[in-house]
Formats: sequence, structure tokens, C-alpha cells
Amino acid sequence: MANINFKREISATMTEAIERATKALAAEGFGVLTRIDMDSKIKEKTGKDIVPTVILGACNPSLAYEAYTTDSDVASLLPCNAVIRETAPGTISLEFIKPTAMMQVLNDARLATLAADADGKIERALIDEYAATVEELLAKLTPAKHALAVEIASVPETIRGYGHVKMRHLKQAQQ
Repeated sequence: MANINFKREISATMTEAIERATKALAAEGFGVLTRIDMDSKIKEKTGKDIVPTVILGACNPSLAYEAYTTDSDVASLLPCNAVIRETAPGTISLEFIKPTAMMQVLNDARLATLAADADGKIERALIDEYAATVEELLAKLTPAKHALAVEIASVPETIRGYGHVKMRHLKQAQQ
């Protein structure tokens, strides 16, 4: 399966995760334009249940403007989706689409450059969210939790390289 998103798991409620994701995206210039409570819609339309899942449609207006004026077909690919999904009680998966993955559809080198910039901003948003998690853990740090805190704080050191190499290291760190 293609690697189309940036993904990490956090310990939080759905409400907390949505707030944290929104804040992290805002720090990189993305605003949330839409919110779809997918589990509610699936239940309403089909009567079937899925795990709690919220899709936030996020947009960085400056990047969207540049992309649209480069190729107006890009409008069909906007906004960028951020999926917040409960994977287990108290465990939430944050999944942010990679703009570079979306732009491959249009096969436009100018858009690929803009998408790489957007990828960097989205990746930084997840890094900001990780930093907030570390701050939260530090506030609750006890001698009994010291070893776990050191292990979590060392995770970024294992994520090296660029492109597919970095993504391989990220997947290993998430395990």
C-alpha cells in the first residue's frame, strides 16, 4: 500500500486529539475548513458502526493560492485531510495526508515543489504535537516514569534520512 500520509498515535480522548491536531495545524498556517464525523455519518446512512473517526479538512491559504494559480485542477484535491481515529480506548491515530502524494495525480513539477513545502509544514505540525506530548509528560514526571520518559524522548533520534528512508525509520519508531 502506498504511503500517503503522516501518521502517529497519541494517548488522548477524541476531543483532546481534535483540539491538539487543530492547534498543531494552525501553528503551520493551516485552518480547519470542514469537519466530518465519519462514524456518525456512516451510522446515519447505513446503520453500521465504525470506530470513532473524524475527518478535518485543513487548508493553508497561501499554499492553496499558489497551487491553484499554478494549476486550477488542484482544486479537486483540496483541502488536505487530517483523520483522527480511535484505534483503542484512549489511543488515537493522527493521520495527515501528504500533499506530495495528492499532487502526483496531476504530474506537474511546479505543484510537486509546492506540495513538498506543504509536506514540511504538515510534518512540523506533527512534530509540534509530539513536543506538546513531551511537555505534558514532563509535567507528570515521577521517578517511576523516568525510564519511559527517556525512551519516548529518544524516539526522534531514530528517525533519520529523507523520503522513503525516513518513512521506514518512522514506521519502525511507531512500533
